[in-house]
Parts: sequence; C-alpha cells; structure tokens
Amino acid sequence: MDKFDNLDSFNINGEEELNSQQFNADRNLENKTRIIRLEEIVFARRDSLTSRVRALEIFQEVDENNWKSLQSEKNALAKKIEIIDTTAKILSIPGGTKTLIAIFMVLQFGYTFAAEMVIHEFNLGDVKEAVEKR
Repeated sequence: MDKFDNLDSFNINGEEELNSQQFNADRNLENKTRIIRLEEIVFARRDSLTSRVRALEIFQEVDENNWKSLQSEKNALAKKIEIIDTTAKILSIPGGTKTLIAIFMVLQFGYTFAAEMVIHEFNLGDVKEAVEKR
C-alpha cells in the first residue's frame, strides 16, 4: 500500500501543479484581454477617451477665443458707455450747456450768412468756387 500511497500523492501533486499553471495561464490571458479592452476604450474607438479629450480641448480653445472677443467687445462698449455718461452729465447741467449749444448754433448760422453776404457783395464767386472744389 505504501507504493500506492506514494503514487496517489504524486498524481495529486502533479495535478495541483498542472492546475496552478493552467490557472496562472488563464489569469494572464484574462489580464491581457482586460488590457486590450482598456486600450480599446482609451485609444482605439471613435468614442474613446482620448478622442473625447481632444474634442474637449478644441471646444476649450474655441471658448477661450470667444471669451477674448467678448472681453474686447465689452471693453469697447464700456468706453462708449463712458462717453455717453459724460455727455449726459454735461447736458444735465440746468440751462448752461443747452444755452451754450443754442448760442453756438446761432453763431454758426450767422457766420455762414455773413460769409455768403461778403462773397455776394464783393463778387468773390470765383474764390467760393475754388474753395468748394477743394
């Protein structure tokens, strides 16, 4: 019986060794399969992680350009608002500014009328035509 006991233990040890090798081979194969799937998810597919990251980078660049243009438009608009605000403050002075503008307009009309009278009185039509051509 001792011979049979040794034979049984030899077969059991051999099977255990074969099972552990097969288990390791199966585990390695499974790990390789997982790595291949992971690489496919990260790199190979059309909707892979890297393509999504590239798309996000492109969208971010476009957004940055849009923000820069929006900022420049905002600055230009702020300058225009400042000019309008200053003009509104000047025009809100009671009587003074409006009176000055009205006087300036009357003086302009008067100056134009006086220039026309001088041209007509001294027959300076040739000078008027020369000035108008310029």
